[in-house]
Amino acid sequence: MEFLDGGRLEVTAHKLKDGVREKVIFRRIFYPEKTKQISIYGLDGEDRFLFTGKGKSRIKIDVFGGAGEDLYAFKSIRGKKNKVHIHDSTYGNEYPAEDMVKVKKDDNPPAQTLDSNGKLLKYYLD
Repeated sequence: MEFLDGGRLEVTAHKLKDGVREKVIFRRIFYPEKTKQISIYGLDGEDRFLFTGKGKSRIKIDVFGGAGEDLYAFKSIRGKKNKVHIHDSTYGNEYPAEDMVKVKKDDNPPAQTLDSNGKLLKYYLD
């Protein structure tokens, strides 16, 4: 996700193979006049969420990591001025400094949490 001038937000999703970007599977620019909030779902696997850009967005971003070990990274952004909320577990995930975002860690997600195929997500049962 890239924070652009004028409050715009560009969201790009890449197909990864062995941790390397293979191809773009989604790209869209959101405008604050039309979009108040977006939700990004990582679902299963080792997802990486990269936030860049120096713009300031009024769009609230909710990121749900899902099952798997996820990485959340912020590069060249203006800290708290952007509304980013991360929802994930404490198990194996890498988070940015919490003064950059709001992080809600929950190791007991609701039973109705499903993946894109409609199957109940498998969480770590240690």
